[in-house]
Amino acid sequence: MKGYFRKRGNSWSYTVDIGRDPITNERKQKTKGGFKTKKEAQAACSEVITQLNKGINVITKKQPLNEYLYEWLNLYAKLKVKETTFKNYKRAIESRINPFLGNVKIDELTLAHGQKFIQHLVDEGLKPSYIEYVFTVLKSSLEKAVEWELIIKNPILKVELPRPRRRNYITWSLEEVDHFLKFAKNYNISYYTLFLVLVYTGMRRGEILALR
Repeated sequence: MKGYFRKRGNSWSYTVDIGRDPITNERKQKTKGGFKTKKEAQAACSEVITQLNKGINVITKKQPLNEYLYEWLNLYAKLKVKETTFKNYKRAIESRINPFLGNVKIDELTLAHGQKFIQHLVDEGLKPSYIEYVFTVLKSSLEKAVEWELIIKNPILKVELPRPRRRNYITWSLEEVDHFLKFAKNYNISYYTLFLVLVYTGMRRGEILALR
């Protein structure tokens, strides 16, 4: 790995080739200027090369999050998940993530951005379970950005999510269940059979409706 040096006016800069972009296959470079002498540029370049040889990513892609998320959808998610899941991912991105975070550069995204985003979703009155779902979509996309070497680490891993609200369930007594089943049996035998299975198995609505 080799550095290239250039003088512009009274300052020096360096450029290092560091492979190719995993998405576009274009050559990636790390360039930095503003050094007073060539020796300073060479020292800084040497440090970058040392980091690269240790496997530390020193490049960032100046790309808005919304652009990256569409790349993630089309280059990764579309190939890995079912069509309905893909549509749900896209809906969460377009309706929730992009309006709040879309213009932030992917390499400038911070933990504070993530925490403010979650608070925004809370203020919108969304359920904690849906907030967690949206957060998972964002977190997963940024994990792939780390793997693609677009960012060094996932900045939102330590974001705190709202606690699920406790729900108060009102349940029937055994006598009430028995009364209901007797009424259903007299009213409609098909309904009675359905509710009898529900009561004695605890099956969910989707499971019971899928029975043949």
